[in-house]
Amino acid sequence: MEEGKAVQNKLKLNDFQNRLKEIDESCYYLFLIGFNLGLTLNKTVNLDKKETENIIKQRKNEIIKKDKLAEIEEFLAGFDKNDYLFSNQDKFYFTLKNTAKEVGIDNFGNETLQRSFAYFHYQYFQDIDRIKDLLDLISPTATLHYMGYEDDRYLCFYCNRGCIYRKKYK
Repeated sequence: MEEGKAVQNKLKLNDFQNRLKEIDESCYYLFLIGFNLGLTLNKTVNLDKKETENIIKQRKNEIIKKDKLAEIEEFLAGFDKNDYLFSNQDKFYFTLKNTAKEVGIDNFGNETLQRSFAYFHYQYFQDIDRIKDLLDLISPTATLHYMGYEDDRYLCFYCNRGCIYRKKYK
């Protein structure tokens, strides 16, 4: 699956969320967890309950919609400690991609949920360094590009070398 772009339209994102809730409840919760915790689709699909709870503890202050956190925790209550939350990965990719097309979201991919989270987090908190550190990106301008800001005024040394989306090496 391709990387995908951030969904920067709140109405399309809400339509997408509502449509997923109608189609498949597990896809809806996959979206909720991935978007609200700022995770890629691959990471979200492979989560177990324990790991999800750890991520929630780490990112509790980063969640914009606190009511969605309660909904996620209610969903997690139905699982044992080491249970995986989602089982059929191919089904999720297919359903999410088709639903995105249906509501008018182009270029939906593996990083769409994370990029969209970053975009709306930036809109809400206006703190680019916070997002840069959270997503482990190399520079503030690379973070802006990752979220979908592609204006030339945001170019930096890293971007000119063609590595705007490169993660830091640990």
